[in-house]
Amino acid sequence: MQPWRRLPGRSAQRVNQDDFINPSRWFEEDESVHLIYRQLVPDDNEELFRCFGDVVESLDERLVPKQVLREISLIYTEEGIHRRAFGKTSAAVGVLAANTFIGFVWGWAAREGTFTVDWLGVLPEYRCRGLAKELVARIERHAFAAGMNKVTAYSSATNTPALRMLVGRGYAIEGFHRAHFYGWDYFSLAKVLQFPLWRGSDSPHHSLSPES
Repeated sequence: MQPWRRLPGRSAQRVNQDDFINPSRWFEEDESVHLIYRQLVPDDNEELFRCFGDVVESLDERLVPKQVLREISLIYTEEGIHRRAFGKTSAAVGVLAANTFIGFVWGWAAREGTFTVDWLGVLPEYRCRGLAKELVARIERHAFAAGMNKVTAYSSATNTPALRMLVGRGYAIEGFHRAHFYGWDYFSLAKVLQFPLWRGSDSPHHSLSPES
């Protein structure tokens, strides 16, 4: 598996270097649980799908309404997750404990240097330990290395822990969407990773997926 490649010809300067990836500052690993973080490949899709299902089933209706969960089950099938997490411009990172997936994040690169986080999830018994923050940090690292200027994410308006975590990571709220999706209110957030010295609609659009 090869690391992501920076887009050719893109030159930029980094912003907030001290805040950018330093997990040891805010993540204390539980010595009783050996955690492994790694970039995921298509062969991981079956286990990723199982973990995704467990995460969705654990969601409280106050965070995601029933009708939204029903729609999610139709969109995020095993094949649907494969397309989203392992597409040409997609990337996925997982965290494992005892060789079992307990959390994940995936998204894809949009044009003009923006990486969009599609899903971030951690099993309920492993929440509130900093795993989600670590996953976000690692997907930011990949996005930055690939030449992305910005990362965008979305959160339910009632998911206070997720909003607090993202804002703590340097994300700013860009918009509020009321009853936008089956009555679901959510916030859109973004974090600037670097200031491009050039930008345009003809920006290179290269594969960001790991090569097996």
